[in-house]
Amino acid sequence: MQYWTASGSHGDADPAPYFFLSYAHVHPNAYTNDDLDRDALRLYRDVCSHIMQMTDFPHAKRPGFMDRKIDGGTRWDDDIKWGLASSRVFVALCGPRYFSSDYCGKEWDAFSRREALHLENSERRSARRAIIPIRWTPFEMETAPRVIQEHQHFRFDHDSGYLELGLYGLLKSKHEREYVDATLQITRAILRTARETAIAPCDPKIFVNLRNVFKDDPEASRDHPDTGDGE
Repeated sequence: MQYWTASGSHGDADPAPYFFLSYAHVHPNAYTNDDLDRDALRLYRDVCSHIMQMTDFPHAKRPGFMDRKIDGGTRWDDDIKWGLASSRVFVALCGPRYFSSDYCGKEWDAFSRREALHLENSERRSARRAIIPIRWTPFEMETAPRVIQEHQHFRFDHDSGYLELGLYGLLKSKHEREYVDATLQITRAILRTARETAIAPCDPKIFVNLRNVFKDDPEASRDHPDTGDGE
């Protein structure tokens, strides 16, 4: 098992989480006080549950990382940096809100830096990337940010409503059985990617002057303007 060795609140040798879930927070507004991120949380818990069944990951540790802080101003604390520096795979819940999120664009940049550093310093090189974009809500690929278009996306092993509805759409409709199947396939993709890429943990200090890789793309800025109400 891969370990991230560091001192501090996470202990001297914590097992590296299998995945970092990158998603755009949806804040409660004047119309509702509900937790609008509950569906992303369900996905996170479902995948974590599958990982615990499919691996020997320690029960006392979390097999995935998900930021649940509501205050966007605290997102870049040590816990976030630890997640980005140690998680083996970066799972992105893609959609229009994700592409307009400054925080998500910077999370992508942070993990990409770590991946590039690993490739520079490692003799073991995999053709597979350690970033898995998931279609959370529908979007047109030709108008997505360039970095999104350049990555291989998760695909079902069989036909479903995934491309049309996104994973969120499957979860909220009569297609929930396909959603459950998707979580199993996503989990297998995470485990396979973690095994084949074996990206080494990094020093969180490399996460300085991060840029929003979505906003810096002229096409993305035009087609997905910042809505101002999401992270």
